[in-house]
Amino acid sequence: MNYKYFFVFLLVVLFSSMVFSYTIGFDYAEVRTTSYPNYLNYQYAHYYDNIDLRYGVYGSGISSPVTIIVSPKVYGITTTGQRVFVHNIQTHSFSMNPSSFYTYSYNPMFSFDPAYQSYEVVLDLQSSDGSFNNSVSRYVYSQGTNPNPGGDDPTGDDPNVVSCDDFYVSGMEDIYLDEDSREYYNLYLVNSVDLPLTITSVTVSPNNPTNLEIEDITYPFTVSALQTRSAQIELFTDTVSSDYSNSFQIEVKGKYDNSLTCEKTYNVNYRILDAELENNGSCSDIRILDDYFTMSDNSSKTFEIEVSNASQDYYFEVDDIDLDTTNDSIIEASVRNTIDKIYTDSSKILKINVSSDDTSFYRTEKIDLELTGYLKRENREDKKCRIREDVSIRVSPDSSTGNTSNECDDIKIYTRDVFQDSQITENYSLQEGFYIYNGTNKKFTVSGINYKDNTMYADIFSKSFDYTLYPRSSNALNFDIRTSEVSENKLSNAEISIQGYFEGGLSCSYSDITSNFNLTIREENDFCSNVGIYDDSFVEGENYFTVYNNTNKDFTVNDIISQNSVNSNVGVIDSSFKVLKDSQKTFRVGSSGNGSFELLAKGVFSDGTSCDYTQTSSGYFNSDSGYDFSDTSCEFEFNYPNVKYISLNGDSLNFDFRNLTGKSGEIRLSAVGAVIEDPIIKFSSYSSFNKEIDLLNIKNPKMVLYTIEIYGCSKKSYFTNLYPLGNSIQGDVSFLTYPSNLISTKDKFISSFSLKNSSSFSEDVEIKFSGFTSAFNFVSSPYPLNPNTFSSSDNVSTVTINPNSTKNIYFGVDVLENAEYKKYNGYIEVYSNNKLLFKEPLSIDRSITTNNLLVNTMVEKTSVKNTVLLTFTFENKLPDLTRELYLSFEDENSFEVDGNRNISVAPLSVLERSFTVKYNEGSLFKYNLIDTDNSSLAYSGEVDLKEIDNSSNLLSGFFTLSDTKGFIFAIVLILLIALIIFLIVYGDKSRAKRKQETKSVLETQEKIKEEIRKDNFSNITKSEIIIGNKPIIKPAEPRQITLGELD
Repeated sequence: MNYKYFFVFLLVVLFSSMVFSYTIGFDYAEVRTTSYPNYLNYQYAHYYDNIDLRYGVYGSGISSPVTIIVSPKVYGITTTGQRVFVHNIQTHSFSMNPSSFYTYSYNPMFSFDPAYQSYEVVLDLQSSDGSFNNSVSRYVYSQGTNPNPGGDDPTGDDPNVVSCDDFYVSGMEDIYLDEDSREYYNLYLVNSVDLPLTITSVTVSPNNPTNLEIEDITYPFTVSALQTRSAQIELFTDTVSSDYSNSFQIEVKGKYDNSLTCEKTYNVNYRILDAELENNGSCSDIRILDDYFTMSDNSSKTFEIEVSNASQDYYFEVDDIDLDTTNDSIIEASVRNTIDKIYTDSSKILKINVSSDDTSFYRTEKIDLELTGYLKRENREDKKCRIREDVSIRVSPDSSTGNTSNECDDIKIYTRDVFQDSQITENYSLQEGFYIYNGTNKKFTVSGINYKDNTMYADIFSKSFDYTLYPRSSNALNFDIRTSEVSENKLSNAEISIQGYFEGGLSCSYSDITSNFNLTIREENDFCSNVGIYDDSFVEGENYFTVYNNTNKDFTVNDIISQNSVNSNVGVIDSSFKVLKDSQKTFRVGSSGNGSFELLAKGVFSDGTSCDYTQTSSGYFNSDSGYDFSDTSCEFEFNYPNVKYISLNGDSLNFDFRNLTGKSGEIRLSAVGAVIEDPIIKFSSYSSFNKEIDLLNIKNPKMVLYTIEIYGCSKKSYFTNLYPLGNSIQGDVSFLTYPSNLISTKDKFISSFSLKNSSSFSEDVEIKFSGFTSAFNFVSSPYPLNPNTFSSSDNVSTVTINPNSTKNIYFGVDVLENAEYKKYNGYIEVYSNNKLLFKEPLSIDRSITTNNLLVNTMVEKTSVKNTVLLTFTFENKLPDLTRELYLSFEDENSFEVDGNRNISVAPLSVLERSFTVKYNEGSLFKYNLIDTDNSSLAYSGEVDLKEIDNSSNLLSGFFTLSDTKGFIFAIVLILLIALIIFLIVYGDKSRAKRKQETKSVLETQEKIKEEIRKDNFSNITKSEIIIGNKPIIKPAEPRQITLGELD
């Protein structure tokens, strides 16, 4: 091919693309609201108005269809002028034809939230090939503001004249409430002019609406100029027999300083939902779960029978219990205890006494058990039920019950002490230290399980679990504990017992397999229960665990002991130390084995109040490798909001989670100032999901805490700060932004946060940092700090925040050299006039993880048998820390290693180190990298030297064909090289052949000319001449001879 034609063609294409360009754009883009239904470039809205958008797109100079994409985005503008991304509206794409026009509308697009003063709607327009793009912005303002001073106001109002129209109320017009529940309704009070508004009263009419009690009304006395505050009404719903609807009216009175008095009313429609769940209560919900027992002849025994109520909304009130046996039966039965009530979705234990007579053979006797009672629910008709069940008793002769006592003893129930607040329900399972272990070589099936508590302040409810225990294996228990209100701490002894049978028929009764644990029910203001040890996992060797003191008094730990140790040896190293108020402190524990154990602490507060082991909260610890030996990874991805502004009527937040390991685990959620209905989220190996969490019963919201545990890994915690919409967090000064978690291994670094003053007066505040060790020095200032040179002289103790404004606070952290590389927890505190306004948790993570150190290995053959060259590549990804490492090898007697094992890797650098390794029989080479700064394991790995040593050397310098991709890549590359070689050889041969043919033709022409010349000189009359052994006719006259004639 002649390449010059190709270049001409390419230039034509490029020139054409420049000539045939096109233009696209918005012909119009307009917004409207519920209160102002005219489409304009900017518009006004009341709170909760729906916002609509429409737009038109034109195109010119389009020679062929072009795909166009329009992406609207919504930004909220806060009262401080901060622009916050709020909504990502659905993208639309369409095909623009020559001279075409496209329109689209969103009805509605979003609703006006009181958290924002105005909105900016940005429309991005672009072609799919990226050759053209454009964008426009449209605006929505809260009613009463004028974004264009001196210009037209779409409302037609004069902003300089104060009237009652400048004060309005807004809220949810329709609310849905559950029966028998407490709810909070917020009515927003909006002052849209530059004058303060005094609220004189907020009332509800009627005072007590039907099936609804107005328990409390709180409201602000003043709404500052151009501000929004809220009145909160506490509601409590009655029980209803079916869904009930009605309405009530809220009356608000207020006045401006010019004595203008205004009265506003707002109607709220409420609907109380019947809480009837999936099943509405039937006699089939009452079930007798245990119906088979064993005993010997001539004996007496007490059997426990579990009776459950599966109804979600009816409780069962027992009226009578009757036991009957046949006339020829050798057993007699009687009721030992009575059951009064079985609450919804729960169970109770019925105990019966059974005595047997003599028998010479195995007999199975029947007891006819009958329960009579009523399913009841408030404001519902009672349902009478009679439940009957045959209970089988197998009586064995000669006092042989068929079981071997030693085998029953090998079925173990493992427990731990429980500390639980009053009036809550908590779930307990394997992660809290409750499980069953089968230490025999036989499969064991659990046929019944009993939970009981010896006080009237707790109920224990069994949940589903795996009833089959395989040999030498364990299963998790699963149960809930529901506590009642207590006026002081209550200590009780709870019991778990099971019955079942081995494969082959041998059985165990409840009395054979039982375990007890202490249950402490804590009253709300108990100090001792606010001191405890965090649960964690442990490794063999020295561990660091944490004691917390969540009180306002210093606490001295006098002793720490271990109990319930399973397959573990425990030695507490630090057992006496002081924990300051509202802080934490780590202590050292030595451990070995791969089981579990529990730690308990005792001590005394600074005011002399003492706390025993059973009064503080214990910590439960399981082996870091106890769950899954095949996967040592603990990696996951977690995306969550640091800050969330929420509505007090109820709101939600979202997070994304991705488990990067082959292990399962769970996420535990807790909230301060709100309720999370489903606080435990289980996840499986390699799972990925997005979760929306509903926040209920919101009152004075603070934060949501996420505790993530991949089983076999250390727990990690994160939190989202919650701020109520339209209100400051604590009085008039509040956090606007702040860092909840700082990650740095530097000795000096800086960060910042923002404080907002919502009042009409200046506020002087003082910033303090608490809860951190003496290794941390903090410097705060309203002025930016140099991250490398800041010092204590830069510290500004008191900062003034102007009225209705925001102030950035910069702070520096100076860390002493002896500070350990781990995570530290503390608080940012804000004071005014020596009074603590509020404090928020702050974490500083100095942990050095394996992610910060990358290790690669390369193995090469040598000329010596069973000897290889092992090259390590170390990459330090930390920007401010030199990694001092020591390389150790396991089973060193099987290998001869030559090389320097002390390794120093500078920040953000790569280091190579080679070792000559000679091996004998064993070829699996395991190595460990020890961080010499803290004597911890930084990295571990292994490589099979024999596999490398015996492999072919073909392409070994270029590829490591360790997987299918590498193999395919090698094959493709070999074929490509072969094709290139073939083309080169073929081209050379073709060129040589053409050159030879050209030479032959030239020689032939020269011979012809020579013969003709000789013939003219000699006048020979031959009719032909011989050229190249071929006769050619001699021409009569000299003439040109063509190549065709030569052929």
